[in-house]
Amino acid sequence: MNPSLFEDHLNYILEWWAPFVDWENGGIVTYVHPLKKVESTPRRAPLMHLRQLYNYSVGFEHGHAQSEHIAHHLYNSLYSSFPKRSGSLLVGNKSQKIEDNSISSYLNAYHVIALSRYALAFNHRAAAESALQIYKELDLLFTDYDLKTLGTWDTFDPTTQQRSDKSDNAHIHRCEAALNLFRALKKVAPDQLEIEKNYLQSQIKDLLYFFDTRISRPEDGLTVEHLADDCSPCAEFDYIYQSLAHGFEWLGFCFEIEAHCEITIPFMDDRMRRLSSRTLENGLAPNGCFRNDFYPGSKSAPLCATFWPQVESILGVLWARKRWGEQAFPLEKAQRMMNFYQQYFFKSEALGGGILTTVSENGCPISLNTGHNFKCDHHAVRMVEKVIDYNLLSGIPQ
Repeated sequence: MNPSLFEDHLNYILEWWAPFVDWENGGIVTYVHPLKKVESTPRRAPLMHLRQLYNYSVGFEHGHAQSEHIAHHLYNSLYSSFPKRSGSLLVGNKSQKIEDNSISSYLNAYHVIALSRYALAFNHRAAAESALQIYKELDLLFTDYDLKTLGTWDTFDPTTQQRSDKSDNAHIHRCEAALNLFRALKKVAPDQLEIEKNYLQSQIKDLLYFFDTRISRPEDGLTVEHLADDCSPCAEFDYIYQSLAHGFEWLGFCFEIEAHCEITIPFMDDRMRRLSSRTLENGLAPNGCFRNDFYPGSKSAPLCATFWPQVESILGVLWARKRWGEQAFPLEKAQRMMNFYQQYFFKSEALGGGILTTVSENGCPISLNTGHNFKCDHHAVRMVEKVIDYNLLSGIPQ
């Protein structure tokens, strides 16, 4: 492994998606035909738009020629493509429904993340201030009086005024949103950060506490994906999948929080280390396939790999190796997963190229879709970004 491998992959992704930018109407294509490199439907999803805004902001920082123009286009066309209908929050979610009036905590966490990342890349104060406004509305609408122990809700229905569902997905990306907002304000609006620092640090600390006490299960090597209203694991816990790769995502955000937010995380070198080690044991197959969807009742996972957990697990091992050393987290395990990813996830150029969604453990495509539910290779872009920006391939303790 060397940095050039990651830079090359970043350029491949950004070049692959560039033809799908809609310069005339705004935004970027969401749905790509599975058998050729063309749009399959004109319907768009805000989650795809936001993730692509993040991707091309990263691309600009890494010198990709078209990224500046594309990122500005996506930023400027966001609200003409997806009008705000509830304060500053976007309405509609990642589902394929044409009309969806629900307000999603997950979607709007990405709303904050994408605007913060754009602000950071382009020194754009207005974007950071918008992200702060969105975050505060998100907090007001989805949080009970005690985030630390009651967590955050997933969905708000404006018609019934009801909030519903609690999941790891909402918490992990809410924490990512606060982290990215903190970083953006620190760079482009340090005066505003001085006002908001205690608030954002308190939000991050509460979310980390909730993760450690409600979501993280180091002894089992998994994170609890779905929660009941009282924040205990849902009744069907043993019989529905828990996403192993979310533990690795949390690990990366913890590293960044300690690096940028003036917060020390007490559970990092104990529970988080054990969670990372046991998660790797649960998910990593001998050939490098990362089996993500883990069922606690049977302590097993389907024999397949999905695009985003595969790359998040590569990154997770590199984060862990950087902190706890080569002996605890050998590079060979990350290399094995990278080899599997390179060998089996790149779609044939005869079918338009791009990155496959899901493959079996022996490398057979299970789905030919590209973009995987509006993820648009975003996790691979984050992998490249973090490996290079944090120098994860060198300075490793033995």
